[in-house]
Amino acid sequence: MKTALQQALQLIKKGDLYQAEQLLTKVNEQQPKQEELLSLLGHTLMKQGKYSAAVNIFETLVNYYPKSHLAFGELGSALLSLGNLEQAEKSYQKAIELNNNYSE
Repeated sequence: MKTALQQALQLIKKGDLYQAEQLLTKVNEQQPKQEELLSLLGHTLMKQGKYSAAVNIFETLVNYYPKSHLAFGELGSALLSLGNLEQAEKSYQKAIELNNNYSE
C-alpha cells in the first residue's frame, strides 16, 4: 500500500487529482480501513471540489477511527466546505474533545 500512496502523492504533486482519486479508490476497495489512505482520498476529493464525496469518506474514517481527532477535524473541514456550519462545529468540537491541543 505504501507504494500506492507514494504514487498517489506524485500524481497530486503533478496536479493529476483525478488519476490520484482513481488510484486511491481502487486501493481502498482492495484494502479498506486504511487511515492514511482514506485521509488522502478525502483531501484529494476536496481539492477537486467534491465536498459531498469527501464528507462520505471522512465519515467512514470517523467510523473506523472514532478516537482520531484528526479524522473529526477533516470531517469538519469537509462539512464547512459544504456550508453545513452546525455539523462542522460539532465535528470540530469532537476533535477538540479528543485532543485539547487540536487546531485546524
